[in-house]
Amino acid sequence: MHNLKIDIVSDLHFDAHFNKLFDNPADLKIAYNFYDSYFLNREADTLIIAGDIGHINLQNINILKMFRQRYYKHIVMVAGNHDYLLYNKRGDGKVYKNSFERINDFKIKINETDGLYFLDGDVININGIRIGGSMGWYDGKYTLKHFTPFHPLSLQVLWSETMSDSRAIIPMNRFDDLFDVEYEKMYKVSLVCDIMVTHINPSIEEEHTHPQYRDNKGTAFYTFDGDELLKQTSAKFWIFGHTHIPYKYCIYDVNVICNPFGYSEKDKSANNIKIKSISFSIDEKE
Repeated sequence: MHNLKIDIVSDLHFDAHFNKLFDNPADLKIAYNFYDSYFLNREADTLIIAGDIGHINLQNINILKMFRQRYYKHIVMVAGNHDYLLYNKRGDGKVYKNSFERINDFKIKINETDGLYFLDGDVININGIRIGGSMGWYDGKYTLKHFTPFHPLSLQVLWSETMSDSRAIIPMNRFDDLFDVEYEKMYKVSLVCDIMVTHINPSIEEEHTHPQYRDNKGTAFYTFDGDELLKQTSAKFWIFGHTHIPYKYCIYDVNVICNPFGYSEKDKSANNIKIKSISFSIDEKE
């Protein structure tokens, strides 16, 4: 038997930290100086990123390739809601017709790069560990359950007023437009993996939500009712992101962990970020 470590993080938001595309190799020294203190001396050779990589495909890909060359042998990721946003076209070198064209282009470029893996209802095997993932999506049920009476139509208004998704995911008309297709992907892969990765917290229970967000109606758009998935999953760990405060809980013997990087100076939690690791004991014969 030997122990396998996998590092976990989410919400890297590259463009919140850099205004360079890093298409010039000399510029990568800026990224080295920024990330070395977090990643350079890690023991793990695999990194999981639970979504929200950044708004600019080209910048995302160049930095992820640097991560691959400098820090990790394998980097596994799912999309986050920010990876769909179309705020601007700076640096991508093409005009995307919609958000789905943008994310598909990103997915293709990631999966054609050695050592980088974009999971979208997929399972991969790394050193005997099955990692499954999909972005997931919010369903509004947290607020419908904990803020009563609260009319479902009010969720649509709240979403339009508070979430950038309503303005910059194109086209998207309702807050839960992506939920059914994402749930189907999550159901499929959660049954056959050791680690499950989504961007969204798979529980709508108050005790599974960071105390800072429990009294916030907007938590409707940061969680979904994944109770049946958590009951049935073969995963020992479920990694998620989206909220920018680290949190963890255990349900049905599944360890659910959020470890966000965040916006740095804008997020107090990001000033104390520590890359967390999860460990597995693996039979060497496998």
